[in-house]
Amino acid sequence: LISSPVSASAVDIPKVRFDEIRLLLAFDQK
Repeated sequence: LISSPVSASAVDIPKVRFDEIRLLLAFDQK
């Protein structure tokens, strides 16, 4: 595998999205 900023971003973005969704769901349950 070639480590590049593009592939790094492709991995990081879904992680951030998942964290956002998890926070929204946690907030929604209160």
